Amino acid sequence: MLLPRQDKATPVSLTPIISCMDGGGGKLWSLADFAEAGSCTILTSKYEETISVCLHCGTEGSRPEIFAHGSSLDVIQECKQTARVAGSGYEAVKWNSDTKRMCSTLEIEDLSWKYLCMYPLRDFMWENFQKILTTMDYDESQVFQQQVLQGTANHPVAQKYPPAKTYMQLFLKTLINQIEDCNQEVLDDLYSMYTGLLSQGNFQTSDFCYKTYKQKSGSITLKETCKLICDGTTGMCTWEASHFLAEWCSKNTSHFQGKKILELGAGLGLTGLAVMKNCKPASYTFTDVHDSVLKVLVENIVINLFSEVSQSSGEYDADNMKSIESWSRNFESKDHDTVVHIKKLDWESDTYESDVDLVLAADVVYDPDVIVHFIKVLKDVLCKKPGVAAYVASTVRNPDTYVFFRNELARSGLVVTSEVQQQYRDSPSQQEVSLSLLYIKPEV
Repeated sequence: MLLPRQDKATPVSLTPIISCMDGGGGKLWSLADFAEAGSCTILTSKYEETISVCLHCGTEGSRPEIFAHGSSLDVIQECKQTARVAGSGYEAVKWNSDTKRMCSTLEIEDLSWKYLCMYPLRDFMWENFQKILTTMDYDESQVFQQQVLQGTANHPVAQKYPPAKTYMQLFLKTLINQIEDCNQEVLDDLYSMYTGLLSQGNFQTSDFCYKTYKQKSGSITLKETCKLICDGTTGMCTWEASHFLAEWCSKNTSHFQGKKILELGAGLGLTGLAVMKNCKPASYTFTDVHDSVLKVLVENIVINLFSEVSQSSGEYDADNMKSIESWSRNFESKDHDTVVHIKKLDWESDTYESDVDLVLAADVVYDPDVIVHFIKVLKDVLCKKPGVAAYVASTVRNPDTYVFFRNELARSGLVVTSEVQQQYRDSPSQQEVSLSLLYIKPEV
């Protein structure tokens, strides 16, 4: 069985636990049963991973809404679909010490990933945190708080590559408030860390911070700007289309395995690092035009690949692009046998001469003047040899600009053979945006 259908839902927020079995049935639980279950999760043996799901029953007469988080969109979608129908093969499990321990672990993991990527605090599922905490006695609460602290502000990744200082302060303040709202005593170490940050002042000492993004395989840590524009460019932060393209590539690895890939407008490297970690290309070339972006890109490559690479070209001079390009020529991944290059490429004046099988680009469609130069370089690369194609991911901010891009592609003899469209939102409070992924080839 699954979540029971409710014609008239009561105004209560619930998080049941569902164990997906291979067969059999089970009694259909009432809404009251779910209310007693506490804060739990979904276990699915089909995908061999765990997804946390929250059932929110809103105002009377409204349909229950499912919120889920996890590493696999396929699992989340299955959970959402299944939770809306009654079926056999599912059994609800009531709250006990084992489910409490399991849910505590899952909650810490969820808080950890969200903290590391600087997820908006207002979109954290604090209801789950409070439901777990209110079931604990003093000793359990202190241990749980220590584990939360160790999984967030004291996480080894956060210690080495910390989020923005202002975010750290606000997270700890919010966490303390949530604990106090549950009438639990706040852990001394938590108070000490928060007051220590306050004593340092409220100023961000650097324009940069670090964000760590969960991936299909491991994670990617990026140095990014805390500002929208830095050093005269918007390329110092990671935009929606880059996340979209990185995720799509990681799910469609066969398109990239063994290929020589060129990325135009690589920015801080999210897409390329995701492809390298998940898709095993033969080579990957990161290109961009801004020296400041390229310097940070090099840092991000070192952060994510240093433990996996052999560097026979010695140290690089971050202030000298020729030194960076020379250093990157022999930057080779041991695990994936991927040769990595970093090059400065000006679309207005430069051409790209090396052999390429596939081109990637994300968030390069935002200005008509830039689009013209981008298409010139793209066409030049695609027409160098038969069979070369490109995947271009775009955030459709201005429909007129996007139409201009499509028209310029056609005018230049480049054909869109397929398109993937998706609505995307970083978090519930963020504005939804339209994303497009084009597969482009030269006209035959």
